[in-house]
Amino acid sequence: TAIKVIIDSMAGYAFAKMRFSGRDKLFMLVLLTLMIPFSATLIPLYIIVRELHMTNSYWGLILPPLASPIGIFMMRQFIETLPGDLENAARLDGCSEFQIYVRVILPLIKPGLVVLGVFTFMNQWTSYLWPLVVNTKPEMMTLTVGIQSLRSLFTVDWGILSAGAVLSMLPLVLVFIFLQRYFIAGSIAGALKE
Repeated sequence: TAIKVIIDSMAGYAFAKMRFSGRDKLFMLVLLTLMIPFSATLIPLYIIVRELHMTNSYWGLILPPLASPIGIFMMRQFIETLPGDLENAARLDGCSEFQIYVRVILPLIKPGLVVLGVFTFMNQWTSYLWPLVVNTKPEMMTLTVGIQSLRSLFTVDWGILSAGAVLSMLPLVLVFIFLQRYFIAGSIAGALKE
């Protein structure tokens, strides 16, 4: 989750503050990928992962969803609200673009990073289709696939399924409770005007 948040925030910083040719067209291309349903890219993505020999491995689970267009869009919107004078002052002090990103931008967008982190954690924790397709070994099952595998063909033990579902929700609730202050601040950041 942390690596995905960092990658999305770096891409968001590049699209928000850096000037390069084709920036707007490339960002539009990133946004257009939001219109493609995951089920349309599932088979080509599986073929790529299989050819790279990453099925039934943690790399097969981690690498494909490493950057998301919605995360890049969200970070770009947070970073665009920051005044450009901060970056210019850092450049005058001799900071490189990476130093500006680490020392100036990251501390200012902490609420946005927390919101993206919570959303990313929720998406990854509840992900079902991709882990089901890429992993066939029982020891590589994620929690959502494991809970679904508790069902048999003719009978369902609803008590075990319900207990598994409740226990699988527990980490999501704990993450939200501990990061609630940042989550709410980041959620309403765009709604307030100065």
